[in-house]
Amino acid sequence: MAYVPFAVACAVLFYLQALAVDVTAVAPDLGPLLAVHLGLFARRERVAGAVGLLGLLRGAVGAEPIGAVVLTHLALAYLVLTLRDVLFADRVVTQWVVAFLGGAVFLVLRLVIGLVVPLGGEEGAGGLARLAVSTLLATAIAPLLFALLRTLRVGP
Repeated sequence: MAYVPFAVACAVLFYLQALAVDVTAVAPDLGPLLAVHLGLFARRERVAGAVGLLGLLRGAVGAEPIGAVVLTHLALAYLVLTLRDVLFADRVVTQWVVAFLGGAVFLVLRLVIGLVVPLGGEEGAGGLARLAVSTLLATAIAPLLFALLRTLRVGP
């Protein structure tokens, strides 16, 4: 099944992200980036299951409610999925633009959900700035991560 290699890759990436957070103050936020990857490259009928798995893994390693994680990642993946027919997904510039816009949508979704459900870790302007910088870092490495995942063929 294609979900097992994807789950292993997500677990490894989230572990590396956690290590990077321990070493530096800010690390790339890989959750939304993986949701964008699924929206761009996964088969349509497998996006929901893969994003659900991604949200469960991310919620398991973080302090956020799993439902909020799955909801934000699912909305982000389906937004990209609806646009992918008009995009040249193999172009590096397109991947940067879509990753940046996906990160911006993720920030807005986090803010809106944070008004209803208390989310852990991002209190005040400092937390929002940290989240924005981590999203920009993820945008910078997006084509590299997408190429790695596609080369290893771990996506569903």
